[in-house]
Amino acid sequence: MNPPPKKSGARGLYILLAVVGGGALLVAIGIGIVFWRIWSDPEGRAKLGQVGEALRVASKAQSAPGTKELRKLGCGQALVMDMEDIAKIAVGTDASAEMKDEMPFGEMIMCAGQALGTPPSCADVVQTYVKAVGTRPRNVLVTVTRGGSGGEVCSSVYDGKGNFVSDGKDGYRTGPPIYMPEGDEPDPSE
Repeated sequence: MNPPPKKSGARGLYILLAVVGGGALLVAIGIGIVFWRIWSDPEGRAKLGQVGEALRVASKAQSAPGTKELRKLGCGQALVMDMEDIAKIAVGTDASAEMKDEMPFGEMIMCAGQALGTPPSCADVVQTYVKAVGTRPRNVLVTVTRGGSGGEVCSSVYDGKGNFVSDGKDGYRTGPPIYMPEGDEPDPSE
């Protein structure tokens, strides 16, 4: 008598692939329906536009002029954000042009120090930045954090030549709140 034919695992593999493929198809259909509903709603479209704009601003900030020099200085992550771009995300394109004169600074530099080692000072960051890109037309806010463990090292406002103006904790909060709708101002006693 001949032994029974050896069963191959191919049939079980086909069943598994069909189940996984069917599940993936259902997930894709679900995601498609969610995006269709968001896209068909004008408010949803606007929110997706804000997300896209935020990604564009973040990408621009990572490769902005001066970031290469800041990384050489000791910033593991260096971002230079144009505050007009941030205002476009927060309040929309039309309103950001009107707010330009109200903003107490034109650029925000964020430096996260290397995971190991001492992070640079705010003064070193602004001096390196101004040396790399030239005098700025408006004040600059500089924030330095420790790499790895986090924690703020310093936050200060400088003029366009790199001269100290004020402590960033108070200096950039002077004047009217920039990104808050009327009535949502924070309580100054807090």
